[in-house]
Amino acid sequence: MNQLSPCPAKIEINEVAPRDGLQIEARFVPTEDKIHWIDALSATGLRRIEATSFTSPKAIPNLRDAADVVTGIQRREGVDITVLVPNVKGTERALACQVDEINLVMSASNSHGLANLRMTPEQSLEQFEAILEVTQGSGVFINASLSTAFGCPFEGEIPEARVVELVAKLIGLGIQGITLCDTTGMANPAQVKHLCEAVLERWPETPFTLHFHNTRGMGLANALAAWQAGISRFDASLGGLGGCPSPRRQRQCVHRRFGAYV
Repeated sequence: MNQLSPCPAKIEINEVAPRDGLQIEARFVPTEDKIHWIDALSATGLRRIEATSFTSPKAIPNLRDAADVVTGIQRREGVDITVLVPNVKGTERALACQVDEINLVMSASNSHGLANLRMTPEQSLEQFEAILEVTQGSGVFINASLSTAFGCPFEGEIPEARVVELVAKLIGLGIQGITLCDTTGMANPAQVKHLCEAVLERWPETPFTLHFHNTRGMGLANALAAWQAGISRFDASLGGLGGCPSPRRQRQCVHRRFGAYV
């Protein structure tokens, strides 16, 4: 364990099931049910809830009621409502609903970025610049999720130096928080510990969140390794809802644009 980064005494959980889980459900969940669910979640002590995604209804029909959900839920003090946005238009819609946090998403690998977002990492960064211009003066916290930070189902290993390079570019743009995503559950605890210590040593004031998948049964072990390295913020999904297909299946599937498998 990094002696400069003791295990945090307090853990913050960001519940992502209302977005990550419902976006790939076979049937549309009624808006009233989503609101009731999120209201119940907000009473459990969660720090943040990713309520929905302001993406195109054609791309993600299950989240076509994003504005109605966000404006219909009960706001509780101490619980931030986060939404995922893919572009400037989505950002404008989210800001109109007075969200607390906007989560952007990009990939650390070219192949995954092109498959999932139809953009390379560099193209994603360019789009983020435009989004940040729109959010100036809004007071909304801007987070960016970096997919495939621990490995890509298409390219395999992603060098840690590449991940750190992209984190540096995100922070340089003015992104306030970073989520490191193990998109298809490829990470191992030693890898997690090393990367977490590397980013915390360089950017100790930046809020880093870890997003793990349990594809190989390593989700909890990886979360423990991140906590031991000094990470205090974690994504979680109630009942394990959502998530990416397995690496083998993901190679065969066609991603919905802006489905944002993080």
